Amino acid sequence: MDKRTIVFERHPGAEQLDWLTVNQIASHINNALSGVAPPHVRTEKFGVSQRGVLLTTARKGASAAMLLHFKKELVEAARREDDAIINVRSNKS
Repeated sequence: MDKRTIVFERHPGAEQLDWLTVNQIASHINNALSGVAPPHVRTEKFGVSQRGVLLTTARKGASAAMLLHFKKELVEAARREDDAIINVRSNKS
């Protein structure tokens, strides 16, 4: 799972994300990926950890590294709904 998971870093002290915002972020990200990435490079299973960290998993057949190849597009798309997002990285845990 860790090889497919990416983490969106947010400003410290940012408000907790609600499920509607998370769903909108997911939509924006996959729409952005559809314009630049191969069809199998998409995200699924968005969620927020207990610490308030936004996580997502690459679809089966893709990896976090494949998603991070489109880091700029991921951050820009996510920031359309949450301007507290500052970066995206692989899950190191």
